[in-house]
Amino acid sequence: LEDKFGCIDGTGSDDDDDNDEEYDEQYNHLPTLAPPPTLKHVISTIYNYWITKRSKLKKPLLRRYHPVTASNDTNPHMVFRQREQEKRRLRKKRQNDVEAYKKMVVLQHDFEKLRGLCELIVRREEVNECMVELTNG
Repeated sequence: LEDKFGCIDGTGSDDDDDNDEEYDEQYNHLPTLAPPPTLKHVISTIYNYWITKRSKLKKPLLRRYHPVTASNDTNPHMVFRQREQEKRRLRKKRQNDVEAYKKMVVLQHDFEKLRGLCELIVRREEVNECMVELTNG
């Protein structure tokens, strides 16, 4: 084992040439690795892959470039159809009218009442706490 590793640090035996020949005989039958592909080859392979995929689909790969399906088409596989104009308007536009203002005034009044009730509850609890301290103290 030391003879094998001796060739690395230069302290090996004199029969290094014999070892090289033995190594060549042992591993000569193994296949060698192919050189790595060039960038041009990789790009052309990827390009050809997408071209064949597009030709198999017979339509563009990106959904936004697909032809528009007619809204009256009954084919169940053509699911992306244009919506009709009536269905697009789901929300009504808000208008600042008198009714909305009155509702906001009522809502503000209710919140003021709620705040007053919360303040009264806080005072009641403080009084109860003082009463407990007086009875215990």
